[in-house]
Amino acid sequence: MRRSPAACTRTRRVANYQVGSSGERSAVRRTGDNSANVLRAFLACAFVLMAAATWASAARTIKPSRSLLRDDSFCLGCHAPESLAKGAKPVAAAVVYRSAHRDLVCVDCHRDLTDVHHAKPPARADCAICHTEGGVSGPAAGRKAPGHGDLHSLSLPRKGERAPTCTACHGKHDASPVLSASSRLAPARIAATCGACHSAEARQYSESVHGVAAGQGNKDVPTCSTCHPEHIALGRTGVLRRGVVTTCVSCHENPGLQSKYALPGNRLASYLGSYHGAASELGDNRVANCTSCHSVHDILPSTDPRSTVNPADMPRTCGRCHPGVSGRFGTARVHLQPSLRRDRLIFLVKTGYQVFIGGLISSFVGYIALDLLARRRRRFPATRRSAAAHPQPEFERLSLNQRIQHWLLMASFITLMFTGLPLTSPTWAVSRSLVRFLGGMGVRAIIHRTAAVVLIGLVCYHLLYVLFSRRGYRDFWQLRPTLQDGRDLLRMLRFYLGYSTVPARFGRYNYIEKFEYLAVGWGSVVMVTTGLLLWAPGVSLSVVPKWVMDVALVVHGWEAILAFLAIIIWHMYNVHWNPAVFPMSRVWLTGRISLDELRDNHPLEYDRMQLGGRLPQEDAP
Repeated sequence: MRRSPAACTRTRRVANYQVGSSGERSAVRRTGDNSANVLRAFLACAFVLMAAATWASAARTIKPSRSLLRDDSFCLGCHAPESLAKGAKPVAAAVVYRSAHRDLVCVDCHRDLTDVHHAKPPARADCAICHTEGGVSGPAAGRKAPGHGDLHSLSLPRKGERAPTCTACHGKHDASPVLSASSRLAPARIAATCGACHSAEARQYSESVHGVAAGQGNKDVPTCSTCHPEHIALGRTGVLRRGVVTTCVSCHENPGLQSKYALPGNRLASYLGSYHGAASELGDNRVANCTSCHSVHDILPSTDPRSTVNPADMPRTCGRCHPGVSGRFGTARVHLQPSLRRDRLIFLVKTGYQVFIGGLISSFVGYIALDLLARRRRRFPATRRSAAAHPQPEFERLSLNQRIQHWLLMASFITLMFTGLPLTSPTWAVSRSLVRFLGGMGVRAIIHRTAAVVLIGLVCYHLLYVLFSRRGYRDFWQLRPTLQDGRDLLRMLRFYLGYSTVPARFGRYNYIEKFEYLAVGWGSVVMVTTGLLLWAPGVSLSVVPKWVMDVALVVHGWEAILAFLAIIIWHMYNVHWNPAVFPMSRVWLTGRISLDELRDNHPLEYDRMQLGGRLPQEDAP
C-alpha cells in the first residue's frame, strides 16, 4: 500500500526530529560531564588546602606580631625558673634587670626569633651589632674574626667552637658594667674569670704580690687585663704589642704609684743602662726583660724565699741564661743607679770618663781652632810645591806591611763603631734604624764579633811585628813620647797665640802622630780586654764578681765613644781636613811622601836625610 505524499512528509519530519534530539542529548551529556569534572577538581583542591591548613594549624600556633615579641613576658613564660618549660634554659628576670643590658629586651640580642614557640634554641647573640664602635668587632655568634686585633680571635681558626667568645668573659644574661663590683672583670674577680680557661696562671697570680692586693680590693694593682687586654682596638695593647718592659714601667715608673706605695724609682733607666735593656730597646726579644728575672704571674717580693729574685735564688735565676754563674752573684746589685751613695765605683768610672772625654775633646777643638786661625792669618811659612811638569822625588814613609795593618785597623774600627755605638744610645731613632739596616740585633752581633776577631788578630800581629821586625821596632822606638814632645807642644801654642813667629820643627814623627799611636794602642788593649769579658758573660761570671762585669761594660762603652770622637775630630782633621793636606794625605794609600811635604811637615827628618846624602841636591836659590 502506497503512502500519501503528506504522510511521507510527516514521516521525514518525525525522523528528522528524532535524529536532532539524539545529537542534542549527546551534547548535553558531554557538557554535564565537563562540569562534573571541574566540580570534582575544585572539591579536591579545596580538600587539599583544608588538609594543609589543618596540618599547619596543628603543627604551629598562630605567630604573634614582632611588637608582641618585644614583651619579655612572652619569653619568661617558658624560661622563668618558676615556670620553666621542658627543654628550655632558665633565665632569671632579676639577673637580667640588674645587668648592663637591663634596658634591652630578649629579641634585641636574639634577633633570629620570630615567634614565641621555637623548636630550636636561638642562635648565639652577635655582640658586634651594638659594640662595633667600641672596638669589639666580628661576625655573628659574638666571635672576633682573625685579623681584627683581639687576642682570643687569634685562636678562632685553631680552636673553632672552643674559642672564647664575648660571653665567656663578660657573662650572658648577667653581664655587668666592667667597672662595677659585680662584673666578672672586676679587679677582685677577673682572675677567677680568666682562670676558667687559664687555671694554672690564675692560681699563680692569686698567690703573687699583685693577686693578694687585688683580692683585698686594691684597684691600683695590675690584673689579667692590665697586661693582657683583650680589645686591642681600644688602644690598650699590653705585652703583646707594647712589650713586657713598657707594660711593667707603666705602673712602676708612675710617680703617683711610686709615692703612694714607696716603689723604687728609675727602674727603666737602670734597665736601659744594662746590655739587656739596650738590646731589648733595639729590638732583640731574646734578651732578659722584667719577667725573665721577676717571673710572670707568680711575682713575689725579693724578701720572700719563694721569689725568683731572692738573693739565695739569684744564681739559679740568672743561670737559666748564663749557666755556671757563681754563688756570689746573689749579693750583686742588678738595677744599678750609680751615685756617690749607691754603686759608687760605677759612678766614679763613668764620671771620670765623662770628664776626661769632655776635657780632651774640648782641647782638640781648641787646638784645631787655633791652627785654622793661624793658617787664615798666613802665619805659617809659605809651603813650596813643585810644578806638575817637574814631578818631585818621593820617599817611603809606610811600608806595604804597615799600610795593610792600617787598612785592617780602619776596616775593623769602622765596623765596630757602626755595630757597637747603637748600644750606647739605644733610645735614639738613628740607632734603631742602623740596627734594622744591619739586619737586626742577631746579625749585628755576628758582624761586631767578626770585626772584633780581626782587631784582636791585628793587635797580636802588631805586637809580634814590633818585637821581631827591625823596622817595626825602630818605628815603635821613634813613636815613644819624650820630653821634647812637650816642649814642641808649648812652642806651637806660643806660635798660635802670637808669642812666637816660628813654629816648632818636627822629626820623623811629631807629637800628634805619637799621641794617636799611643791612643790606638791603649784603646785597643782596653777594648779587647773588656770585650772578651762581655763576650761570654756566663763564663766570666763564673770567674769574676758581677761588679767587674759592670765596670767592664761602662769602660767598653765610654772607651768606644772616646775613640769615635778622637778619630772623627782629631785624626780626620790632621790627615784630611787640615788645609796643608786637604783633601787628604795619600800616605795611607801609597806609603810615600813628596819632597815638599817632607820639608814642610818634618823639617828635622828632612835635614837628617839631607846630611846623610839621601836627598837630591837642591838648586841654588
